Amino acid sequence: MSSSGFADHTGWSIKPHGACKGEHCVPLPHEVHIEDGGLDVAILAERLGMPLVRDDERGVAALGPESAVTGRMLSTTREY
Repeated sequence: MSSSGFADHTGWSIKPHGACKGEHCVPLPHEVHIEDGGLDVAILAERLGMPLVRDDERGVAALGPESAVTGRMLSTTREY
């Protein structure tokens, strides 16, 4: 999935310092970006506390809503 597609469908924008929704950001590992310029949805789902159902044979995935209980959400970030 592309960064813009992920943002359109979830409201989470992928920025250099992490995934952000409004003022809240979750740091992401560099591995979230894959070779073709897309995003690793499994990593995003885990970091954002989103349930993920995948059918790799058919090439489809479905994400549930994010959860703030992951303990990873920050209200401020600073890029260094």
